[in-house]
Formats: sequence, structure tokens, C-alpha cells
Amino acid sequence: MKTSSIFEISNLRQITPAMLLQALPVSLLFATDLLDLYFISFLGEDAVAAAIGYGSVVLFMVTSLSLALSWQLVILLTKAVEQPFNHVKQTMLVYTCGIGAIGVVLMGLLWAAVEPIFVFFGATDEILAQALAYIMPMIWSTPLVLVSFALVAILKSIDDMKMLMQSLMLVSLVHLILEPIFIFSGSMGVAGAAWAAVTGRVLLLLLLAQRVFQHHALWTKLETRWLRAYAQDFVHQMSPALLISCLMPIGHLILTHVIAGLGSANLAVWALIYRLIPLVFVLFFTQIGVNHRLTHQYYRQGFCRQIRRLLQLNIMLMALYTMVAMAVLNVMAPRITTWFHLSTTAADTLVFFCRYLTPSLFFMGLLLLAYSVFNGLQRSSLSTVFSIAYATVGVVPGVYVGLLLYGMKGVLLAYALGTCLFALLAIGVVYYLLNLLEKLPVIHTNEYKLMLHSPYHQYGASAHVMLGQGFNEDGAWLFDPNAPQTSN
Repeated sequence: MKTSSIFEISNLRQITPAMLLQALPVSLLFATDLLDLYFISFLGEDAVAAAIGYGSVVLFMVTSLSLALSWQLVILLTKAVEQPFNHVKQTMLVYTCGIGAIGVVLMGLLWAAVEPIFVFFGATDEILAQALAYIMPMIWSTPLVLVSFALVAILKSIDDMKMLMQSLMLVSLVHLILEPIFIFSGSMGVAGAAWAAVTGRVLLLLLLAQRVFQHHALWTKLETRWLRAYAQDFVHQMSPALLISCLMPIGHLILTHVIAGLGSANLAVWALIYRLIPLVFVLFFTQIGVNHRLTHQYYRQGFCRQIRRLLQLNIMLMALYTMVAMAVLNVMAPRITTWFHLSTTAADTLVFFCRYLTPSLFFMGLLLLAYSVFNGLQRSSLSTVFSIAYATVGVVPGVYVGLLLYGMKGVLLAYALGTCLFALLAIGVVYYLLNLLEKLPVIHTNEYKLMLHSPYHQYGASAHVMLGQGFNEDGAWLFDPNAPQTSN
């Protein structure tokens, strides 16, 4: 069998279980978000538009920031576990506190700006009151979300996925039980949905903190003499991810602003689409996270050709999964409109999206995949450039043209076309970059072998084994102790 075939089969065997394993708890979280919308739909269309439509503006910003920082933190901590154990604990503590500080700053900014933002989008009177009642508890718990994502990154870096999945599943179950109680029994309305989510966030943080700091004994006293160095490293490493995550919501803000001008019905259906997409395409998110780590691993080892094969494999998996998702959404679209009590106009828009615009989500996956490759290759500046270009040139002109020509359907169509265009451009740049890297002289390293000689390899080795196995130039297993190894 050819080396390339062996490599693809090996990575398929590693990527697929990793995606499915991580997708289960994440899909439960997304399903809980969708059930939020289902329960709130009984309160009326205006409540849906207020709570989820306007609230999605803030939630998207917090979620994108949390995911970007978490992905970057996993890579940084995977490197850090190769250091002496005390440095590992110091690094994890400083990074967690740093992300918590970012959460506090973000909470203050959102608290001050959220009402003017909603007014700018056109929310008035009762809708504005319901939107604020829903989003304020979410804003106050923003630091909890970011710290929880930091603890998730720590558990991933030390390969404690079992506890992570159990915690997420338990939190989803608690949220699901509390939500209808808070919304209907307590007559809290949309605020009840928010407080149920906050309760879940507090529980998740407590479970993760106990696992990280007590079970794994990663709590330590902060040494002030090293604080400045750790803080400078944190700022240097996290700045690109922070910048990208702040730029990503721009397009979503503009799109929501345009849709809000079309009335509550259209904003309600946009809220449903916004919650439906992550659940149906949950494997995209887990696949991108796995690809990010594998790409960075192969890049550090100098295996650029394997990165190309890994990219091709991921594109193939995305295409296959998109076809399955298209079939499911096409069949389920009429039923979804009934379940969520959509008006005739909103139902027509949802069916149009599910039947004709679902393929564009494949290109959204390609765009996110390109971002993960850029970051894995330590070319985060390219991610920044594409984020800015996509949020401005890729969204703004097309959305306003689509609005003038075809209304709500035109807005969604223009957004989809812009996504397709920039996804193709980003993937083209990825292949161009890989072509350049493959022409450079490569010195292969066996990091796994070096880590086994460290007294702290129980963290680093497990993390790298979880990431996957590479091949040397002869096609042999890189991490097989009996395989011929290349040296520095």
C-alpha cells in the first residue's frame, strides 16, 4: 500500500473518532440552545425576535471569542506541558487568570453598549425590554464562560476528555430541566431562559475547576517574579486570536441589523437559522478543532506534505457530511416551521434556506478550516486579513444589494455567495502557502521521543498521542519505537 494511502487511512481512523467523541457533548449544548428557542416560541414571535434575534448579536461575540481563545490555548498548553511541572502550573494559572480578565473587560464593555446597540438595530418598547431581560444575565456571566473555556483547554491539553464530556452532558441535562421551569412555572418569560443558562454556566465552571485544580493538582501559588514574563507571553500569543474573534462578529452584526429592519417575523426566522446551523453542522466545529491541533503538530515536525493530505481528507469529510445534512434539512424543514410556530412569511424563508442555501454551509466550513490551517502554520496574520475582508467586503455590499432586490431571501442569498467566494479564496491561499513550505528544506524531529525522557511526559506524551501519529519519509510510523527515526 502506498504511503499516502496509509496516511489517509490512519488519519481517518483518528479524526473520525475524535470528531464523534467531541461532537456528543457539544451537540447537547447546541440542542439545548435550540430548545431555548422552542420554549420561547410559545411566548410569541416578538419574544423570539427580542430574546434570540437581538441576543444572538452578543452571544455570537462571546462564543467566537471563547472558541478562538480556547483553540489557541490548547496549542500553547500542549507546548507548556513539556516544561517542568511547576512551570506548567504557573503557565496554566496565568493563562486562566488572563482569560478571566478578558472576560471581565468584555462584560463591562457589553454592559455599557448593549442597549445602544439594540436601539441601533431598531428594538423599541416591549421588544427592547424583553431583549435586555434576556441578555443581561448572559452578559454578567461572560467571565464564567471564558474561564470555563480556558479550563476546557487545560483538560484537552492533558488528555482528560472523559471528564470534560461528562461535565458538558451533565450541564446540558440540568439546563434542559430548569429551562421550562424557569420560563413557565416562575412566569419569568425570556429572562427564565437566560437564568437557566447562567445556572448551567456556574455548574460547568465548578465541575471543571474541581477537576483541574483538585484532581489534577494544577493549583499553585503564583510566583510574582515570573508574572511579568508569563503575562507578556500571554499577550503575545493571544493577541492574534483576540483580534480575529473581535473581527468575526462584524459581519453578523451587519446582517442582524439589516434583518431587524425587515420586522419581527424575519428576525425570528434568522434566530432559528442561527441556532439550527450549529446543531446540524456540529461535526464541522469539532473537525476544525482536531484539524487545528494536527496541523500544528505536523508543522512542528516538518511534515508539510502530510498537512496537505490532511486538508484534502477534511474537505472530503465536509463534503460528504454536507450532503447528508442537506437531505435531512430538506425533509425536516416543513416540520420545523410547525414546531417553532413560525408565521407564513418566516416559514417560507426557512424552507428556502434549508432547500437552496444549505450547500453554502460547506463553504463556511472551508473558510473556518482555512483559518485553522493558517493558525496551525503560525500564520495568524492571514486569518486576520481574511476575517476583516470577509466581514466587510464579503458581507456588506452583497447583503444590501440582496435586500434591495429580493428582501429577506436576497439577504440570505447574498450572504451565502459572499461566504462561497471568500472560502475559495482562503483555501487557494492555503494551498499556495503549502506549496511554498514544501519547497523549504525540512529537518524532522521526534518530539515524542524527547518528551518520554522528561519526568513530566505523562501530560505531554498523552496529549501528543491523542493528536495522532505521523510518518517519516519512508512511510513508517513516526511514534513507533521500532520504526527508523530521523534525527535533528
